[in-house]
Amino acid sequence: MACSTMAALWVYTVVLLALEAGGGACLRDVTLSVHPPAVERGQQARLVCNYDLENTKLYSVKYYRGQREFFRFFASEKPQTKVFAIGKVPINVDLSRSNATQVVLTNVDHALAGNVTCEVTVEPFRMLIAGAILTVVELPRSPPKLWVHQDRYELGDQLLANCSAPPAVPPAQLSFQINNVTMPTAMDTAYHFTADREMWSALSLSMRLDHRHFQNGRLTLQCTAKLPAGFAVKSEPQELGVRPSEPVPERVTSSSGWRARALLLLVILAPCIRR
Repeated sequence: MACSTMAALWVYTVVLLALEAGGGACLRDVTLSVHPPAVERGQQARLVCNYDLENTKLYSVKYYRGQREFFRFFASEKPQTKVFAIGKVPINVDLSRSNATQVVLTNVDHALAGNVTCEVTVEPFRMLIAGAILTVVELPRSPPKLWVHQDRYELGDQLLANCSAPPAVPPAQLSFQINNVTMPTAMDTAYHFTADREMWSALSLSMRLDHRHFQNGRLTLQCTAKLPAGFAVKSEPQELGVRPSEPVPERVTSSSGWRARALLLLVILAPCIRR
C-alpha cells in the first residue's frame, strides 16, 4: 500500500542545511529514529534524535511533522520545552519524558502519521536536519473470516476458499496458509470501501490438492491479515483434511506357492499324458 511504499522510499537520514562558522569542532551525525517503527493507533511513539556535538554548545532541537513544528527544546531557556499546535492534528506530548534527545507522543492518531524531522542547532551557528517516517496502524476490529466450499477435502480435490478482513489502516494484506505454509494465489488482495469509506480486504484461493498439502492426512487452512512492521491477525484454523486414500497393493504370490500349484496340475494331467 501507499504507506509502506512511502516508508521504503523515505527512510533516510539526510543533511538539508549545513551552515558552519570557523573552528575545528562541529555538529555531525544527526539521525532520527521512530520507536516502535509502526505505532498502533492510541499508543505511544518515541522520536529519538541522536547527534554528536563535538564540543560545540547545543542551542535548540526542533521537531516537525511535515513543515509544521510541534515540539521545541531550547537549552538556555526556562522552561526548556514547548509544544505547538499544528492545525487540527492532535498532538499529545509527554513533557516529563521529552528532552534534548527525544520527544514522547501519547495517544497517537492517524492524522500525525507521515514525514517527521528533527532540526538540531548548535553555537557557533550550525544546523543539521534528519528525517524519518511515523507510521500509524489500526488493526482490524476482529480476526479475518474464512469460508471454504466444502467441509472436507481429499487428495485430488479442488480447494476453493475465500478470506475477508474488517477495515484496517492501512488496509490489511491477506494470505492463506496450509499446514502453516503460505500458499501462492492467482490474484492479489482486493480492497473494497464500506459505506463509511473504510477499506476492507478480500482474497480468494483455488488450487488442486496433492500429497504436499497433507501431513499425516491433515489439511489445516488458515488466513492471515498483515499490516506494516509485523502486525498480523489470524483467522481461526479450519481442519479440512481426511487421510488421503492410498492405492491398494496388488496381491503378491510367493514363488513356492506357484511351484506347488504347478506340481499339483502336473499330477492331475499325468494319466492323460501317458495315454
